[in-house]
Amino acid sequence: MGTMFHYFKQFWFRNLIYVVLASISAGLTIISALLAAAQLNALIKLNFTDFLKWVLADIGVFIAILTVEYVSQILRARVSQAMANALRLDIGTKLSRLTYDQYHQHQASDYSSWLSNDINQIETQGFTNVYDMLESILTAIFSMVTLIALHWTLAVATLGFAALMILVPLVVQKPMAKASVAVTERNAAFLQRVNDHLNGFDTLLALNHRGRLVHAIAAGQQPLAAAKVQQAKVQTLAGILGNTTNIIAQVGIIFLTGLLALRKVVPVGMIISTGNLSFRVFGTLASLSSMIAMVRGTNAIFAKYAALPTPPEADGATAAYGDDAPIIQNMTRTFRLGGKYAIVGPSGSGKSTLFNLLAGKLTQYNGSLKLNGQEYRSLNTDAIRQQVMYLDQIPYIFSGSVRDNLTLGDDYTDDALIAALKRADLWDQVRALPQGLDNSVGENGRTFSGGQKQRLALARGFLRNKQIILMDEGTASLDKDQALKIEETLLNDPQLTVLMITHQLYPEIEKQLTAVVTMVPVAQTAAAAVLATA
Repeated sequence: MGTMFHYFKQFWFRNLIYVVLASISAGLTIISALLAAAQLNALIKLNFTDFLKWVLADIGVFIAILTVEYVSQILRARVSQAMANALRLDIGTKLSRLTYDQYHQHQASDYSSWLSNDINQIETQGFTNVYDMLESILTAIFSMVTLIALHWTLAVATLGFAALMILVPLVVQKPMAKASVAVTERNAAFLQRVNDHLNGFDTLLALNHRGRLVHAIAAGQQPLAAAKVQQAKVQTLAGILGNTTNIIAQVGIIFLTGLLALRKVVPVGMIISTGNLSFRVFGTLASLSSMIAMVRGTNAIFAKYAALPTPPEADGATAAYGDDAPIIQNMTRTFRLGGKYAIVGPSGSGKSTLFNLLAGKLTQYNGSLKLNGQEYRSLNTDAIRQQVMYLDQIPYIFSGSVRDNLTLGDDYTDDALIAALKRADLWDQVRALPQGLDNSVGENGRTFSGGQKQRLALARGFLRNKQIILMDEGTASLDKDQALKIEETLLNDPQLTVLMITHQLYPEIEKQLTAVVTMVPVAQTAAAAVLATA
């Protein structure tokens, strides 16, 4: 992913065209400044014809500047958005390759902030400032070359003032970068806190604690506001330092031009041009330090992205599991394909850990863990997930239609979708909806009951021919009738291997099981479990 300039290189051709247009604009700006001097000299000589000629020429140059500016700014906006989109896709690609435990090192709201607020900050603080600096530097170079060509004393003065303006604002560069990072961190913390309370609105409503949402917003926005105020203070200080040296430099060049005009070394009208040119040179330098500091401030954001681990696509496990205290040990068990098993035991006995290992979410373990005779270490976790489906107690349902939640962007026929829904015993309920497969399920599936969500999640797995179902308290939040219907749907399917963690094993279900596996907390060091064919 690299730094921000990686994306300027990635879109080098379009950026090169922009540089050419910006150079043309800068050259035309210098010509306009020189034409202003010609106009004043014509007025001093009371030569109306020359004055009119230079005015018309200046109007023509001005129209050309506006035309080039329009084209260049449209190009700049398009390239900036292309770079921002490429950055988002790169971040999304890295996130999509994270393992289960790597992904959960951050909150989902943090990742949302990276893809929205951080990208916006990179656009405004990074891309925009780079383009602005480029335009200003080109104009400053053209202006400086013109001043040097006018007289050597102007050249010496320009270079001296330029050095002064570069050195003075350097004292605020580090505080600027620090302030930018603080704003990013406080913004992420604010979003995390607010999203947490927004997602828990139903709970707050049920407990008559809706006011806690306002409290969370009020408490979370204070550190963010303080960070932004501090950033504004540093930016203001940088601006004051730059503007002070800028004024001194411009007045100095104008004064020197006046002395040269009095000595008849340059025409009197040149004072307008040198004033204009010095304004462009020193105006650029006045803002250059703050712009550089803001661009550098984005380095911390890119460093955060770069810190994301990048596991290889074939990410089989190689490290030992449980460096401090193993959760499962001395367990040897064969779960035969097509079998139906209940996993029971107290909290802390390793039931969910076993499921996370079998599902490929956790990849570190000692001992032996096999799927159909193949050691998990030798398997790509993508291959594991092609066979295994992990069904949570409350499966996640995306906002959108039933079809969207089943296909997840993949291409399936309606017949395949209907067959999966029938197998999950949900088709009759979906068919009764006003728009059937295209009916909205609401935000996070709010229009679906808990049992319907479970069946929709099952249909996702059936659509993808999952053969092994791991149900971690998948029916714990349902009433007995709903729980029994879903569990019987799984147990009555001969194609499925079913392992279900449960604290409520109903007699009607127990008699249909291949075996009940009881797990207890342990304190040894080796773990072994086997998924094998009969």
